[in-house]
Amino acid sequence: MSNLDNLINKIETDSVKKSEEILSQANQKASEIISENEERAKTEAKKIIDRANKDSEKILDKAISGAELKARDMVLEAEQKIVDRVFETVIDRLENLSDEEYITYVKNSIANVKLTSNSVLIVPERYKQAVKNADFGIEISDESVKSGFALLMGNILYNNKFEDIVEVKKSDFEMEVFEKLFIS
Repeated sequence: MSNLDNLINKIETDSVKKSEEILSQANQKASEIISENEERAKTEAKKIIDRANKDSEKILDKAISGAELKARDMVLEAEQKIVDRVFETVIDRLENLSDEEYITYVKNSIANVKLTSNSVLIVPERYKQAVKNADFGIEISDESVKSGFALLMGNILYNNKFEDIVEVKKSDFEMEVFEKLFIS
């Protein structure tokens, strides 16, 4: 029986060694798998963080760009309002010419026009008496215009209303006014 005991002991020892070896290999394999997965997880996390950083930079750049564009538009809108106000001021000043200045303006404006006997001058109510006194040699209409004057010659109406003249000339002078106000 001693041989049998020796044999059993040997089998038990071999099986314990074998199970320890298998367990050691399993633990080593588990460690490798865990290590690989940790590395993959770190790599994926880094990719996700990098992508999030790039996306946030893009979003921030777009927000800054949008804000700069909005600010520029607000500045341009304010500058346009100021330029418009300049032209409104011009109209206001023209509408408030003294009688003498107004008469001079009308005389200069119609100096090169070949007036006919049926020519009719239409002026603002406030200048009618001064125009009558200036004796342009043409009929002064009972009608009136807000500013400037209109000259009716037969079926042709010459419009010299200040707001219309300024509106026509505005595109010619708008850039010049803008440059004098904001660039000089």
